[in-house]
Amino acid sequence: MVIQILPSGQPRQCIQIRPMVEVERVPCSYLHEQGWVRKGDKVWEGWYRSIYGSFKGQIRYGKEQGQMGWHFYIEDPPTAVLAGSHRNCFVPRPNNKYWIHFSCRPKDLDSGLRETERVIRLGFEEAGRI
Repeated sequence: MVIQILPSGQPRQCIQIRPMVEVERVPCSYLHEQGWVRKGDKVWEGWYRSIYGSFKGQIRYGKEQGQMGWHFYIEDPPTAVLAGSHRNCFVPRPNNKYWIHFSCRPKDLDSGLRETERVIRLGFEEAGRI
């Protein structure tokens, strides 16, 4: 903030304009930022994180429900999620794993991870309103 003195002798506050500084984008993906680890060419392992807890997950490349591509899984999802409005998005698989079905396929792994974490948070928020 700069103070300018007017001809009348009255001070006036002015904003000093500084040159713009370019901020570089962080090259780290959300997946890496959240600590997900790649296991070979076709598997990522990590945790879906929310303020309500962290839940073990996996992202695998392969065929699921006739679709080839990256597929998201969660182990032992919380009851709040399985009872919430997105319960049909969680399809049971062996060993307490659930395949996560998206109405629109995520464009990349980061957006799929973010969407899954959003749905987990939403499940807990809905459970709190019951």
